[in-house]
Amino acid sequence: MSRNYVSLDDKEAFPNFADLPCDYTCPLARRGINGCLLVEIVSIERSTRVVLRTYDRAKFPVTVALYTGDRGRTITNCSELKPGNTLLFMFPRQHFFVDGSVGIRQEEYRSIKIFSMSLAELFQLSKEMATWPANFAMHTACHGCGKKDIPLLKCARCGVFAYCGKVRALEVSTILAGH
Repeated sequence: MSRNYVSLDDKEAFPNFADLPCDYTCPLARRGINGCLLVEIVSIERSTRVVLRTYDRAKFPVTVALYTGDRGRTITNCSELKPGNTLLFMFPRQHFFVDGSVGIRQEEYRSIKIFSMSLAELFQLSKEMATWPANFAMHTACHGCGKKDIPLLKCARCGVFAYCGKVRALEVSTILAGH
């Protein structure tokens, strides 16, 4: 089965934070690129609301404040929400916060996806996808955990990823295949 996978290097689909459009509260309002923002978690602050300190693909620091009804408390129950993992925000916008910083004001969970890997690992996986199917037979390591010389399964959804556990491969294939 042949599929067209979007590359994470596509800056139209996966822009840097600086290329995002601004919301109405941002004095820097300008036309930006829509798409999905990928950021890696650096730290998690739990005060009146959950605030995530992250950085984007250009290593630019991005503050993500959760303005959900429960102030982000639901997502803190997710074991995958930890430093070193990657977040994806669908159609984010720059927001100007009262303290003068600019970041992402996230009001709903449904446009957030958490990946159990760093940005570097996710981009490496995207590069491997570009070589498929030519190099697929050469995969001897799990795309999820990196273990070698173990029995591997092929993702039934995309037919590309080799993995030793279902959840991780499905998460990655979901974003890359656009499922």
